[in-house]
Amino acid sequence: MQKRKILLTGGNGFISKNIREQLSKKYRILSPKKTEVDLLKPKDVNNYFKKHNYFDVVIHAANVGGKRNKKDNADVVYQNCLMFFNLVKNKNYFNKIINLGSGAEYSKDRSLEKVTENEFDELIPGDYYGFSKFIIAKFLEEAQIGVNLRLFGVYGKYEDYRIRFISYVILRIIKKKNIDINKNVVFDYLYVDDLMQILEYFIKNDVKYVSYNVGVGKPLSLLTIANKIKQGLNSKSRINLKSKVLGYEYSCNNNRLLNETGKLKFSNFEDSVKNMHGWLINLNLK
Repeated sequence: MQKRKILLTGGNGFISKNIREQLSKKYRILSPKKTEVDLLKPKDVNNYFKKHNYFDVVIHAANVGGKRNKKDNADVVYQNCLMFFNLVKNKNYFNKIINLGSGAEYSKDRSLEKVTENEFDELIPGDYYGFSKFIIAKFLEEAQIGVNLRLFGVYGKYEDYRIRFISYVILRIIKKKNIDINKNVVFDYLYVDDLMQILEYFIKNDVKYVSYNVGVGKPLSLLTIANKIKQGLNSKSRINLKSKVLGYEYSCNNNRLLNETGKLKFSNFEDSVKNMHGWLINLNLK
């Protein structure tokens, strides 16, 4: 049987790296570099599709913004929307698109406590990143040409350890240093390996809805997560919580996802932390 042909965007991102590493044996994945196709240039995108004729699936993982160490500005909206619409303009060259969306589509100007898909469009996001993701999600809901997977907190191998919380905690433990938490916030964290099995389901199957929240459905506070990691790695590092004020929650209700996929088993948190610990140790960071 011929392998499904997949176009994967955002090849340098941590999720895309995991997709290539974990799914390349099962699917024919083309993940072009920017030198091959600039998603911001319509001609580049059009020519790439014409050259490769047809894709069973486009997984759109490329995006800009949404990171704490980079300034959010209007260019984020422009670039994210332009990349997306340059792809969907070529919808005759693919069967469906799987867009990696964000919980920010619900607007992070409020506490998102196990937010459901039915709450989408109650508020328009006030930040540039969230607004760009909102525009894309609205289009997909209307166009019915694929699926929008709303990711909340995904962690795992290849993530940016400089700014990602779970990597930060593990690195502090490796270095035998204290763990500082500026503000306690409740998050829904999903291990990247679990995202891979979810992606596989959506690659293989036609589904009932356009948008799905993607999370474990069991949110934890940063303080609880830090304590779990500390306990799992037998660490004596001290945890310093700098503020007693609780930040806005960022979690989702994943019932729609569970009902769609059926028997979905999530990784044990302690095991995923040990995997992350091994990866970070091997990086030999000073």
